[in-house]
Amino acid sequence: MAIIQRMSEHLANKIAAGEVIERPASVVKELVENAIDAQATAIDIVLEQAGTQLIQVSDNGSGMDHDDALHAFERHATSKLHDEYELFHIQTLGFRGEALPSIASVAKVTLQTSTGEVGTQVIIHGGKIQTHEFAAAKKGTLIRVEQLFYNTPARLKYLKTATTEVNHVLDYITKTALAQPQLRLRLQHNGKILFQSPGNGELRQVLASVYSVAIAKSAVAFEATTPDVSIHGYAALPEHQKTNRNAMTIAINGRVIKNYAIQRAIVEAYYTMIPDSRFPIVILNVQMDPGLLDVNVHPAKLEVRLSQEAQLQQLIKETIRTQLQEYALIPTIEKKEKTGQQLMSQQQIWQPSKPSRSEVQQAIQAYQPPNPSVPEHIESAVGTEALMPEARNVEIGQPKEAPVQPNFDYMQVFEPQGPIQHVVIMTETLPNREPMIELEQADTAKEFPVMQVIGQLFGTYILAQGEQMFYLVDQHAAQERIKYEQYMHALSQKQIQTQTLLVPFTFEVSAVDFHFLTGKLEQLAQVGVIAESFGLQSFIIRALPTFIPSGQEQEYMAAMFELLLQQRRIDTVRLQEAAAIMQSCKKSIKANHALTTVEMQALLHQLAECEQPYNCPHGRPIIVQHRQYEIEKWFKRVM
Repeated sequence: MAIIQRMSEHLANKIAAGEVIERPASVVKELVENAIDAQATAIDIVLEQAGTQLIQVSDNGSGMDHDDALHAFERHATSKLHDEYELFHIQTLGFRGEALPSIASVAKVTLQTSTGEVGTQVIIHGGKIQTHEFAAAKKGTLIRVEQLFYNTPARLKYLKTATTEVNHVLDYITKTALAQPQLRLRLQHNGKILFQSPGNGELRQVLASVYSVAIAKSAVAFEATTPDVSIHGYAALPEHQKTNRNAMTIAINGRVIKNYAIQRAIVEAYYTMIPDSRFPIVILNVQMDPGLLDVNVHPAKLEVRLSQEAQLQQLIKETIRTQLQEYALIPTIEKKEKTGQQLMSQQQIWQPSKPSRSEVQQAIQAYQPPNPSVPEHIESAVGTEALMPEARNVEIGQPKEAPVQPNFDYMQVFEPQGPIQHVVIMTETLPNREPMIELEQADTAKEFPVMQVIGQLFGTYILAQGEQMFYLVDQHAAQERIKYEQYMHALSQKQIQTQTLLVPFTFEVSAVDFHFLTGKLEQLAQVGVIAESFGLQSFIIRALPTFIPSGQEQEYMAAMFELLLQQRRIDTVRLQEAAAIMQSCKKSIKANHALTTVEMQALLHQLAECEQPYNCPHGRPIIVQHRQYEIEKWFKRVM
């Protein structure tokens, strides 16, 4: 009797479902990608019970005829791939032909679709077609996925809480909106709208919907082009930081991906602007020849392989860093606005010179529209913790099921860094309309503010004032930046010199790291580090560069080895930077150190001469500012 047998189509589909369909978010991802490939411009996603009871995705795309609707549920059936050449030049989001049969094998699926003529309805339970018939349907496709994992209870058992599962869906939808700003995406859960994108192609407006107006209005636009690749997107200012990498959205040819090398390039662009344990908010869209990447290396197509990854990393890092350095990166301390905003039913144009901002705000506060209908704040049916913190503050229109009421768009004002040419506030009374924001931002070089010292606070902070601004300067961080740039300049002017240690010391690493570092000893010698293998997992350090401060040898080697393991190469500049950071920190003014007015003014003058005077080498802010207007509000001098 033969031992090797061909597995059934039903079993093969369930195995594929295990790779492709991990959770409700996987179903949403596959169906939304199909809708995008069908040239849809509007996609609605409806969830019930975090997607375990119902996932419904409807679109206004090209739809399918009767025969295609039946063939779509066959394994490896696809309209997006015809030969081997196309496999290595993928221009669609989906192509494997695994999604629909995999979903249908673990759920009860209803498909309604039409090309604009006669519609089709197909019902499949557990991978078996129950009925298929012609039916009335509008152009596009609607797919209902009910009772997900009903026939695989073990898979259902390992799903996380409703809050976690909704978060995964919300994360995918918001990232897709950032990658495809021309799409109008709407996500609804248990009758509540969680997210809606404008769908007008304006990436800054999507950024405001996903995160907040404060982040979107100050985000720095960037773009660059080479013969092989082009990049564009928005980088949030360093003051807007996150504790994880999830706020870095990367899309290649419209496909949202995960790529650690590109994430590392983005983080390096913010080097010394944010702390090492924090991560920036960046939206990066990459366009490149499909032949330069392979999207067929991951079942869920989340990871891709790039043929020119190192060049792309360098382009991303240099572009974002150069653009950020064009702006004055001083955080502004302001009282957070209330979530409810005044509504308007007319158009106004604000110019900073006339009228003043305070006059505009007073006029807005005084204005009372007749019987306004204030949009509800987003509330998750599974609790507010189901939403990302940024998403909880986004305001959107009423769901379609709600009674029809007057719908007034609310005001959002973008204030770019630097002089404002004008801001147009669109406030029309059209139903189901997202706030329209038009922004023109003048290109302006960064300019360090002129500050006059008025005192010292807690022996740590310099108090200063400027034009309609009040400043707080961290004296330790300020001198750290000054000395860091002095040391970096000095180190770059001479070759690295080696100093033999009177007492060599040992440094222990893991077995895997020891194997890698052993092959780099000759390269380490070129940058002044003389080391030898010592035992199975240790090195004995016999000489170091002369610029290493006495007593910090162990700390320096730990930082250098970590850097080498991350970058997989010797970087002389980064080694010098590490040494400069350590020296500048040790030799700077400490907290609770009294300074005279003359000393404080001299420190600010030296800081103004720095190339990057807004953050210390560790990424902490040096200066924060407070508007005069906000201080006057404290004392009720303005209302």
